[in-house]
Amino acid sequence: FSNGRLTTNGIYHLLGKSQTVRFLGLNFPKRSGDHYRLTAAIIAKSREEFLREFPDSDFQVVVYPTSSRHKKLLPYLNELGVAVVDLGQLFDPGLPKFSFVGDGHPTPVANRTVATELLKEVD
Repeated sequence: FSNGRLTTNGIYHLLGKSQTVRFLGLNFPKRSGDHYRLTAAIIAKSREEFLREFPDSDFQVVVYPTSSRHKKLLPYLNELGVAVVDLGQLFDPGLPKFSFVGDGHPTPVANRTVATELLKEVD
């Protein structure tokens, strides 16, 4: 993606560093159905390759609670028959209990909460 579109990616990179863009909450590139369709196709192809290598395994996508954007991807994954464990609504990642302020990375509490839910899915 980055090597074939040097100018476009350069512009996105610069915009991503802009405090004004960040303040206004703008996202670049603006995501479309084509972006979600492509992402789902890449994941489906990954599933195909994984199952070719490990035929007695299961392949599932885990949606981590980080944003609501995943909701736009789910229909495309479902269309391609990709199994999804949707933890997107498990907790509010904006709460300090679940992510480090100013950093966005999950806290140990967030990771334990997700691990507990995944264990329920496995059992």
